[in-house]
Amino acid sequence: MAMNKVKEECEGATRKLISKLEMRFPKQEIMIALGVVYWVANPITTKKIFFSHLNMLKVAFCNPHKIGGLDQDVFPLFLVHMFDL
Repeated sequence: MAMNKVKEECEGATRKLISKLEMRFPKQEIMIALGVVYWVANPITTKKIFFSHLNMLKVAFCNPHKIGGLDQDVFPLFLVHMFDL
């Protein structure tokens, strides 16, 4: 019974977090459109920074990370070769 209570509280907290994030950012379709506009409007700049952004994605999503204050690794979400061009 206590486990169900914890699960419900976690689900509620997750829903609240998602709701707050949705209020602060435009919908996904708008974000994609803005990204395309940025790339078209700044082709030289975006070409220069593309690989540095790609490297940041590799560091963030292709390496294990520690969970909060715990000494436990979270496995990478992607394999680094998935970002190779």
